[in-house]
Amino acid sequence: MALPSSPRFAQPISRLLSFRVAAATLPREIIRMRVDDIINLLAVPGTDEPLALSEDGTRLESSDGVVFNVQNGVPILLTEEDKAVFRNVLETSGQAMAAEYDAMPDDVDAWQPAPDRPFPPLGLPTDIIDAGYSRKGDTTRILSVGGGPTRNSPKDINLNIAPFRGVDIVGSALRLPFHTGVVDGIWCNAVLEHIADFARAIAEMVRVTEPGGMVLVQVPFMQPVHGYPSDFQRFTADGLAFHMRELEIIAKGEAVGGSYTTWQILKTYLDGPGQKTLPRWIRGLARRTLLPALQKSSMERTDLTLPDDLRLLSSVVYCFGRKRN
Repeated sequence: MALPSSPRFAQPISRLLSFRVAAATLPREIIRMRVDDIINLLAVPGTDEPLALSEDGTRLESSDGVVFNVQNGVPILLTEEDKAVFRNVLETSGQAMAAEYDAMPDDVDAWQPAPDRPFPPLGLPTDIIDAGYSRKGDTTRILSVGGGPTRNSPKDINLNIAPFRGVDIVGSALRLPFHTGVVDGIWCNAVLEHIADFARAIAEMVRVTEPGGMVLVQVPFMQPVHGYPSDFQRFTADGLAFHMRELEIIAKGEAVGGSYTTWQILKTYLDGPGQKTLPRWIRGLARRTLLPALQKSSMERTDLTLPDDLRLLSSVVYCFGRKRN
């Protein structure tokens, strides 16, 4: 089946990376067709056992009787072990995640960063991204691990730990519910810091990717602790590439530079500990002078043009790898 088309996605993927793209609000019958469209990719988590969609579209079943529910067109492909692991996450942070996802508008042109939380365009190698998303034309399938509510393209399959808005499949990054070597690429943004066993998640992403397919991982390097509910680690670009060494490393580097790092840390300090540790006039001066200058620099990405020896405060780093044949 051809993927749904829309003028908003007619431009190359690289043109879309200066903002988040709101997930399409698909009618129920389109969601059902999407499940039909990717059913041959899906497997019982932790195995290569295929799944079949029931006639009424409410269940996925394996030949040996393993059954998973399909809720409003979204397959819930979690094992009992997965559910136990995520129960604490969903109980403590699920409502906050759902509220954040629901707050994003359907219209891509209406989405703008909040004034107090601007996020700069990503400094990624756009030629590699465009090549990955056009690898098989309209039939390309990119698995977005931790995806939703937004997506870069209708070619994305958004996977998350609950059926939040914009999520296509509920599953675990530690046990991806896909056959080996069936997706054309992986997009994983700001996820690995929240997974204690991140090496296993990387191994799973490599496993499900077709030989020759691209894997893009983005992670924070210098950011305040943030968790849904846990935040386990940080990565340098070299460290991330080391953990992705099973792949052929195509590119690595800084996606968001030091201006944003400094803006975010300074603002976090002024809004928190600085309320008690700094005189009011210093806080006011920093808000009127330093924060606007740092915000302007981060949005214009001027720090991404600096020599490598001056790019020491990356907020976000990335690594592209190609799965070897």
